[in-house]
Parts: sequence; C-alpha cells; structure tokens
Amino acid sequence: MTYQPGKLLDTIMAKMSLRTDSALARVLGVEPCVISKVRNDRMPIGASLLITMHDVTGMTTGDMREMMWLSRRMFIKG
Repeated sequence: MTYQPGKLLDTIMAKMSLRTDSALARVLGVEPCVISKVRNDRMPIGASLLITMHDVTGMTTGDMREMMWLSRRMFIKG
C-alpha cells in the first residue's frame, strides 16, 4: 500500500471549495506548515487532525483513512 495524504487534503479542499493550503489550514485550525508537512509526507495525519477533518467535512474517518492509502484491492486479483 502507498500512503498518499495529499489525496485526502485535495478531496477536502475540493469538497469545501478551498483554493489554497493556507485556507485549508485556517478551516482546520492548524498552522499552514502542518498542512505542508502532511502534504510532503514529513508528518502523518494524527488522530486529532483526522477528527477535526471529520468534524469540518462530515466525512467518516474510515473513508478518510481509505483515501490516504492506495487500496490493496487495486493489487489483489480475484
């Protein structure tokens, strides 16, 4: 499986009609450097940020976790 936190960030930005990572940071109540570190795979999305994303978007934590990872189902035949 491949970790892709940027996919989740992009989905949230599209869902909320946000244009920049700074705007996303404001909505999530974090510093812009946190979004940058997550996007550049220097910091994992922790539980508190995942819960905040759920609170802001209404997306389930399971759906968000699945978005961050390429599903094994893509690689399993049958």
